[in-house]
Parts: sequence; structure tokens; C-alpha cells
Amino acid sequence: MGKRKRKEAKHLKTHTYVRAAQRFGICLDEEKQSSIVADIQNGRGEFVERQSRYKTVWKVKFEGKILGVVYDRRFKSLVTIIPQTDSMYLSQNEDKKVEKTCQRKD
Repeated sequence: MGKRKRKEAKHLKTHTYVRAAQRFGICLDEEKQSSIVADIQNGRGEFVERQSRYKTVWKVKFEGKILGVVYDRRFKSLVTIIPQTDSMYLSQNEDKKVEKTCQRKD
């Protein structure tokens, strides 16, 4: 992998880490991100949609929570964590969104 691709892959991991903390209050370090990627690659995630040639959206179970993630197969890495306000969290059998476990205290 070239220097530019390594830099972009590192940026994706950092972005995912920050978004997971902001949106779910969880710490998704590299090891945990790798675990989610392995779940996607081994078919343990639920495919939602294709965004582009390389990026796909998945639902994965992580520490008892359902997370919506964007996966990039070029870098074999997560791109971001989708906010719970997104409609992908509503399944055909559910009529309410997944509850947010970490809420900001004012």
C-alpha cells in the first residue's frame, strides 16, 4: 500500500473512532474496529445498501448494540458510524428506533 493510501486508511480509522464516541459514547479502538470488519467479511453483519463501487452500509451487533457502519472494501476498513437518527435503524418489523444509550447531560 502506498504512502497516500496508508494515510487515508489511518484517517478513516480515526474518523470512525471519533464518530463512535460522539454518536454512541463507545470507544472503537483499532482492535474493536478490526473485529467489526471481520464480522462484515465473514457474513455476520446485515447488508443494508451499496453506496458506491467500494462502499457499503451494514448493520452489525457490537457489545449488545446495533450499529450502522459504512465499510470500504478498498481499505478493508470502516468509514464511519451512522447516527441513530438515520432511517436504516428502522426495520420492517420495528416501529421505533433503537434507543440511544449514551445521552448528553446538560
